[in-house]
Amino acid sequence: VSVEHRRLDAAFDAVSREVASLDAWARERLPATGDARLRLAAAHFVLEDRRLRERALEHIETGAAAEAAVERMAREYARVLGASADEALRERGLELDALCGRLLTALAMPAALEEREPPPRGHVHVAGRITVFEALELARDHGAAVVLGGPADGSPGVAIARALGLPVVSEVKGLFRWATSGDRALVDGEAGTVLINPARTDVAALRRGR
Repeated sequence: VSVEHRRLDAAFDAVSREVASLDAWARERLPATGDARLRLAAAHFVLEDRRLRERALEHIETGAAAEAAVERMAREYARVLGASADEALRERGLELDALCGRLLTALAMPAALEEREPPPRGHVHVAGRITVFEALELARDHGAAVVLGGPADGSPGVAIARALGLPVVSEVKGLFRWATSGDRALVDGEAGTVLINPARTDVAALRRGR
């Protein structure tokens, strides 16, 4: 077995352990039935698909490094799944893309997944979309809310976030022009509003309303 083969196997194993831990955490907290549970099962299926590892290994056998093998495999699956008319398959493509990102992190820094420092309590996920396992990590790490530039129905993790009690505001226009890392955010999921760096009076008003 080549060095690159061993590196790839180690990365897959590390990501599998991380996702299995998140999965176990979620199963104790999500409703036994419903959309959130179905999304969790679909995301877990991506990780358990042996064809992903086998296809990446095929690229290694042609002489590719582990990182290149993961990227090639990701492009192949993204091309097929992204063009599908089936919404479930397109969502699987999003989860696959996130999984490949974790694999590349594990390859670059083998101990990064196990030793990473969790973000501070009360952090807000600000992105174009959110995957299932990103939503699980946010809830497990005591995150506060989800703010998305894209539509809620384009993010498989939204159902998970809501089921775990996180407010979600989506389709925020110009989100990345005025929200930067380190800003404070006041998110009202019921009203669908987001205030960046709110004044104390804004926070007090929201609390009075609740």
